[in-house]
Amino acid sequence: MIEIKPKKQTEPPSKPKRQTKRYLQEAYEYAKNQSKWAAAREWCADRGYKVHGTIRRNSVPESQTTRIESIREAGLINLHYMDLTDTISVDSVVKETQADEIYHLAAQSHVQVSFELPKYTLDVNSGGTLAILEAARRFSPHSKVYHAATSEMFGNSCDTDGFQRETTPLIPVSPYGCSKLYAHSLCHNYRNAYKMFICSGILFNHESPDVS
Repeated sequence: MIEIKPKKQTEPPSKPKRQTKRYLQEAYEYAKNQSKWAAAREWCADRGYKVHGTIRRNSVPESQTTRIESIREAGLINLHYMDLTDTISVDSVVKETQADEIYHLAAQSHVQVSFELPKYTLDVNSGGTLAILEAARRFSPHSKVYHAATSEMFGNSCDTDGFQRETTPLIPVSPYGCSKLYAHSLCHNYRNAYKMFICSGILFNHESPDVS
């Protein structure tokens, strides 16, 4: 995750110190409730961000918030129902929160499943990213957007020394990799066409300290 520090503000020393969170930016995080994203929420909460998260409606809702119960009970995160395939819900949440920072981390991220559900994978990963970028452009243009891309975009491509870099050709070998490359390209397009602040991080295999 790219660390974007909250803006620092000061007040006259003669006045009593106000609550820190009043001075900090509001961060909006689009993520599934996996342990690694729970760690991202905690990272934001520890720095005084007002954090919003999104979840899909589920018949067993308690299973969606298991890993974030501690910060949820402490009032450090506000949850909203949203589905990346439903542009109305995406528009509504982005318009309502007016976040300073948007962390787009959600995806259909199972490579094998992407072969079985290629259309769904494309709808969630590519269409969902487009929905977020378009919502930010229309309703919250000041928002800084971070998109979690993936090393699966490289496929089997690598440089002559065996390493992969940002300049390495992107030749994905799975529907998942293709869908994320499309999303990655959309970020590049929106950044250039609309002068938006958009970062796309190419993530390799990673774990959270919360994984047992």
